[in-house]
Amino acid sequence: MTQGLSFETVSGLSPVQIEGWNLGLSLEQLSVDNFRNVTLDGIYTLMERGMSLSDAYQRLQGLECAQIRGVLSGISSNHVRGLNISQVDGVLLGLSIDQVRVDDFTGSTLRGIRRLMGRGMLLDDAYTLLAGLSEVQVEAVLSGLSREQVCGLDIFQIDGIRLGLSTEQVRVSDFGHDTLRGIRRLIENGMSIGDAYDLLEGLTAGQVEAVLSGLSREQVFGLNIFQIHGIRLGLSSEQVRVSDFGHAALSGIRRLIDSGISLRDAYERVLGIEEDQTDAPTLRRFT
Repeated sequence: MTQGLSFETVSGLSPVQIEGWNLGLSLEQLSVDNFRNVTLDGIYTLMERGMSLSDAYQRLQGLECAQIRGVLSGISSNHVRGLNISQVDGVLLGLSIDQVRVDDFTGSTLRGIRRLMGRGMLLDDAYTLLAGLSEVQVEAVLSGLSREQVCGLDIFQIDGIRLGLSTEQVRVSDFGHDTLRGIRRLIENGMSIGDAYDLLEGLTAGQVEAVLSGLSREQVFGLNIFQIHGIRLGLSSEQVRVSDFGHAALSGIRRLIDSGISLRDAYERVLGIEEDQTDAPTLRRFT
């Protein structure tokens, strides 16, 4: 069965390579990394269609499973090289090579196109509607939102639109998971979506959480997490809005309070200012 091969050579071959040898392929042809059952099956199929062994091997050499399937379905080997399974299936569906050779053409794009075609939309119209969209954007369009509404949005912004916000409202730079979660919690507490948005719009994650815990928007706007914790500790918004109030100041105040010093005295000792001064003092060493 393996005439002309040494025992050592045969023992190093896989069953599919041995079958390829018996078919007439050379050891060099069989030694490529992705010579597998699908390659050999494809060669057999092309030979049954009248192609020579050499031409069939050249047509399929180096191709992945989906690419081989594409060649056997009529796509040229030059066109199919470099395409992933979704892109191959897109061409088989009727799209052009140029249409599928875009970065955002994925399985979600293909599934979306098929679903739109199932609803009666033409292939090219479905492609135009979904081309360049991410998976969550495709799903949003399939659920009824327009391409213009979702293009460029992430999943939290899309969920904001589904909640009832406008595209303009969710396209602000700070709209994300925490904003959306905060709006939902405020709505559950009886606030209108418009008021909830106005209260949280433009706030960071830490600021949103502070508002949800009872602080006002005016108290937390522009503050970092350490300044917010300072307010929760009992300091005023004015006291924490000094340039030196950060992690070191907060930790120092807490340590002094733990040692029995009042909040007011701890603040003055750490920051080196009287309670009513807010003009960016220098942080003082404390003991």
